[in-house]
Amino acid sequence: MTTIAILQKLAAFAATQGKSLDQLTTALLDAGRGSFERLKEFGIRVHLVNDEVVHVWHRGTTHHLANTQDVVNAFILGL
Repeated sequence: MTTIAILQKLAAFAATQGKSLDQLTTALLDAGRGSFERLKEFGIRVHLVNDEVVHVWHRGTTHHLANTQDVVNAFILGL
């Protein structure tokens, strides 16, 4: 996926939540530092378990992810 395609996908996702690409970018950067509070603005609930696994609730489903920025970003891109 090209950089432009990624940005378009992120912007489209942010727009579906009534948010800007800047707000989503900030939320993703914060998530990469272990602060998941801003993801709630996008309907994504995150809870750390044992500092290794992240539970993400989105639209009523649960996902178990490794607690790394690459994995969290890939998950967001997959929404």
